Amino acid sequence: MIRRKKYENYEGILEEIKKALYKLGVIKCLMDYFVFIEDYLPFEYRIKAIPCLRAYGKKTGPPMAPDTDLFADLDY
Repeated sequence: MIRRKKYENYEGILEEIKKALYKLGVIKCLMDYFVFIEDYLPFEYRIKAIPCLRAYGKKTGPPMAPDTDLFADLDY
């Protein structure tokens, strides 16, 4: 996933990881997922998975709708 450049090429992998973390009880909402990534995963994964690009000095990255509720249950 780290070597793939276009978001479309690794979007499915991100969803699979998110679902697996939810089923294991590690995360319950999108905000938990982002905090988990910040705390435990390498920088290369962070810049591909978290839509906060200015903090990482990037110009492109994963999209996020403005009305996304970060604290809603993921329900996988």
